[in-house]
Amino acid sequence: MLPGCATLGPNVSKAVTIEYDQVMNFESFRFKDPISVQGHFQKNEWFGVGSYGDQGRWLVYVICAIRNDGPSQESFNFNISNFYVNHEDASWRYGPPPDGAFAMLNHNLYPADGLETAALWKQFRAETQNGPDKMVLPPGVTFPLWRVVIWVPHTQYANETEIFRPELPLRYEGAPVVMVSRNNRPELGGDLENPVSHSGMPTECRPPPLN
Repeated sequence: MLPGCATLGPNVSKAVTIEYDQVMNFESFRFKDPISVQGHFQKNEWFGVGSYGDQGRWLVYVICAIRNDGPSQESFNFNISNFYVNHEDASWRYGPPPDGAFAMLNHNLYPADGLETAALWKQFRAETQNGPDKMVLPPGVTFPLWRVVIWVPHTQYANETEIFRPELPLRYEGAPVVMVSRNNRPELGGDLENPVSHSGMPTECRPPPLN
């Protein structure tokens, strides 16, 4: 039985299985082209976004397969906003980060205000998301390779390498769904000096480890 099936009870025959791979964590992202963003006080050119004061990380998940092929299956209403992770006693959902989390790529002590965050998220989402916001999937199996990118706050771990590599199970709000990880360690992506870009975003799932 797959992990999580025991909690579904009588709904297990209708459960949709979502298989995913946490492929990368990154701190900063460079836009394909600079964008001009009006804030509360002034307009600035943004070449990309970092993490204000080194306070957060983006976790990149790729959806490897959506198996909607049980004996009692109906259409599955996929919604990217239903994805979330639990971290530091809170849930962090797919969507814009908190105001002040984005920072200028070349100056991580300049945080984005509310107006800037909305505009920056629109550009960030356009360059990192490669699947739909919502889609009705008929019964069957699909291999979408859609990315889900979620921001989480930064924690000072004792082991410095763990700062960049939190491994968090991806969750989906709405039953009945069973989430299955490929159990690979995420790669370390862009930092402030070497930001990741659209062309460097993962597009594939990796095979599960052999051991």
